Amino acid sequence: MPRKPPEGTPYKIAKSEKNRVYWEEGEEHPLNVLFEELAEIRKLIPDGLAALLSSAKRAEEHLRGIMEATQDADDPTALFAATNEKARLALLSRFGNRKHASHLLAVLTIQRYKRLLGRMNAIQAALDLANGLLLEEEAFQEENLAAWRDHLHQGAMSPEERLDLGRAASIPDQTRRGRNRTGGYA
Repeated sequence: MPRKPPEGTPYKIAKSEKNRVYWEEGEEHPLNVLFEELAEIRKLIPDGLAALLSSAKRAEEHLRGIMEATQDADDPTALFAATNEKARLALLSRFGNRKHASHLLAVLTIQRYKRLLGRMNAIQAALDLANGLLLEEEAFQEENLAAWRDHLHQGAMSPEERLDLGRAASIPDQTRRGRNRTGGYA
């Protein structure tokens, strides 16, 4: 159940208190603000899609680099040899004259590898989540993308035409209207 707005908060949509039953298409209605909100939200979609695709491209570049680096490697941990050597030299320069320096090096390497495994697990979980969200979103399903590509090839409608078509499809005609609870026609 939605939360009630704090006292004194103005309503986004004005209350419809009179002439609700006798309203006809084309007349002013408090819910007409929804069309304005729809137009504003529709304007945000291209930027959101561009940001999504940009993030996906960056992730793909990172993952492609990792795949290329590990593709022919017998030991994928060799990918981390350069960073391990830097860390080893830094530790030995600081703690090389101490007892158990090699044990300290092993402990810190274990910690670095655990952090690396944790980050790889987090990246995998984020990618799994992203793939799941993409599968669930109807607009991104292959049959809808194919239909959109076909539509583009046949000559696309302007966004205003699509909006008008969506409005017409969502407004019931007089023959489908029925009586509401007060006895009038909806």
